[in-house]
Amino acid sequence: MKISLSRLLTLFLVGISALPVMAMAVLILMMNSDIRAIAEAEFDRMDERNARRLAADTLEMCAIIQGARDSAAENARRILLSELARLGHARLLDTSAEAEISAEGSAGESRAAKIPELAFGDEKLLLVLDGHRALVDRQALAGAGLDDGGPTGLGQLDGEAVAADRHDTELDLRD
Repeated sequence: MKISLSRLLTLFLVGISALPVMAMAVLILMMNSDIRAIAEAEFDRMDERNARRLAADTLEMCAIIQGARDSAAENARRILLSELARLGHARLLDTSAEAEISAEGSAGESRAAKIPELAFGDEKLLLVLDGHRALVDRQALAGAGLDDGGPTGLGQLDGEAVAADRHDTELDLRD
């Protein structure tokens, strides 16, 4: 099998001219994998930066919310103290009421306790007890139509405290 010189030269020239094309193809494939690796690393860094920013923003939002809550609690405390100061100094009276008390959620386990009566200045706060010496829920009484609007009891309806002998004294902690 003889190959003519012209065919051999043609094959050689095609091979030589195809060599740079194949080298370029190999370089492009290698660069493509490098570009993918670089892009993935850059996206990982961006994800990390975004996660850090998100965490910092969340922390800042929590600090703002906590500051607002602290401010609201301080304002409520100031208002409560000013309203109580307007009524007079708080003091425990020598009289007390005996009541059956129980831990929240375990109503079956109760015990007797002496609860001293509380007064603000001349205004006395009365405890309302039922026939079983348990504290009466004023909201339950109001719902049943049994709240006569008498002296203030523990748990006055709507968060208001009205002095036992006067109905012009109010404490309203709602915003």
